[in-house]
Amino acid sequence: MEICDRIRLIRGNLSMKEFAELISGDTLKLESSDISKYELGKVKPSTNFYYALIKKMGINVNWLITGEGEMYINKCSGDKELKAEIERLKDENINAKKILADEIIKYIQTTLLKGQKRRKK
Repeated sequence: MEICDRIRLIRGNLSMKEFAELISGDTLKLESSDISKYELGKVKPSTNFYYALIKKMGINVNWLITGEGEMYINKCSGDKELKAEIERLKDENINAKKILADEIIKYIQTTLLKGQKRRKK
């Protein structure tokens, strides 16, 4: 796979215009025609383009240049740590939902009791 093919793979389902807008920045202005030329191998991309792919898209520089390794940079310290954090957040969310449900039930019970007391009077 050539670098032009890897650029196309990075773009994915984005239109060339969307991709150009996403990659463009202060030091790099791209048009959809630039992306087309890169993907067709007609023009070699600038180092600023490569830098933007690496920084904005999280692309692994080794994969980008050689095609070896993973496409994206693994920013996590590991899958185990990520899974543990997800589980912790799930538990925290479940606990918050339980507390909220308990408070709602208490409110409803209190409101019903007040209504019953008023009816008895």
